[in-house]
Amino acid sequence: MFRKGKMTPREKQILEMIRENPVVSQNELARRLDITRASVGVHISNLTKKGYLLGKGYIVSESHPITVIGGANMDIHAMPKSSMVMHDSNPGNISMALGGVARNISENLALLGMDVRLVSAVGEDAFGERIIRNALVRNINIKDIIQSKTGSTSIYSYVNDLDGDLLVAVSDMEILNNLDVNFFKNRLPKIDNSKITVIEANLPQDSISYLCKNLRKTKIVADTVSTTKARKLIPVLANIYLLKPNLLEAEVILGHQIKTKTEIIEAGDEFLERGVEKIIITLGKDGIYYADEVHSYFLKPRVDKVVNTNGSGDAFLASLVFALHEGYDTKRMLDFALSGAALTSMSEETINPEISLERVEEMERRTQVV
Repeated sequence: MFRKGKMTPREKQILEMIRENPVVSQNELARRLDITRASVGVHISNLTKKGYLLGKGYIVSESHPITVIGGANMDIHAMPKSSMVMHDSNPGNISMALGGVARNISENLALLGMDVRLVSAVGEDAFGERIIRNALVRNINIKDIIQSKTGSTSIYSYVNDLDGDLLVAVSDMEILNNLDVNFFKNRLPKIDNSKITVIEANLPQDSISYLCKNLRKTKIVADTVSTTKARKLIPVLANIYLLKPNLLEAEVILGHQIKTKTEIIEAGDEFLERGVEKIIITLGKDGIYYADEVHSYFLKPRVDKVVNTNGSGDAFLASLVFALHEGYDTKRMLDFALSGAALTSMSEETINPEISLERVEEMERRTQVV
């Protein structure tokens, strides 16, 4: 599959200006960017070689970014220094970082070199400004992020145990109610032009239903987020191309317990019968179970040291979407996704700053089948 070359930040600036005004002159571009005309010429030549501009007259090669829709928030992370004592104050460490399922997926995709659009809502506050600035640094398209004058940026507060696994979390995502059906109505054609659209269950129920039932061309990849929010996806399973619940979320959606390996396989079959084209049930330390109409796999990554599992699920889905977009075969797609998750779990940060196509491919060589 042909893949366009990766753009530099300056090339992205120039391409955006050309999209806004296809007849803009090189002199005007140079003036607006405060660089020489010769430099503009070099950048335009590179954009042509990489496939973003076609022929003369700045004919733009249409490139529709991956669309990711959902939460962008501030994560507050706490970890005790010793075994957790419930119903008491525990000495430990507390840190803050940018988070949100959709935002995390978007940043991971950008670090992998993908063109990505984030659709979300933040407040006109310090946290919201940090999210916007970070997205701009990562060259994430933020034209469809609402900055609310009345709402506060979402906050996700969570506590991990000494092994880095989640103990408990509380989230305030009220601002996402701004992403209602009316918000999406005039954006639907643009979203539908994306090869892949990622939605997550922090969105309002009506918005999830509207998107799933009205998007016709794009492949919908859905993240269940939590057992409480996973229920929102039950009415639209038949509209979802790929679904990624964990074991507990799968139980909630299907309405019964899933305990044994055989029951996991049967659960995968049940999702397919309900219309999901590809199902991935994540199994924590035991890896994943994948099924479609042709293939089924239990896969488990080999990780040297788990530092923080928060964010690994988002890295998994981002890596999966990357591989799906690039046309990887099923087994390679899953190996690549597990490798992205493993690389993230080895970092203290929710987004491993070392994530890149090269690093994930390096990690991929250490993935094993169970």
